[in-house]
Amino acid sequence: MTDEKNPKIAALLNLIFWGLGHIYIGKKVGLGVGLLFAEFVFYAAYLLLYFDQLFSLSFPLHRIVLEVFWIIMTLLIIYDSYREAIEVNRLGI
Repeated sequence: MTDEKNPKIAALLNLIFWGLGHIYIGKKVGLGVGLLFAEFVFYAAYLLLYFDQLFSLSFPLHRIVLEVFWIIMTLLIIYDSYREAIEVNRLGI
């Protein structure tokens, strides 16, 4: 049997950066690396939109949509890594 993976640590790592919890678990490392890359792309897009809006007086609806998307994705990724850690511990993978 492998070392027990703490689901709370996996969830916390994914809260810090997407994918770190999956890398910690060790079962879906490719997914973790992909999520980590996706979050950096997301942050780059968000910063570009932020600086674009810096000198504009229009309503930043696209920023709100991105923030809601980020919150939803973060919650789903946290849930997935928490559930995956429990499953890995149960199966002894």
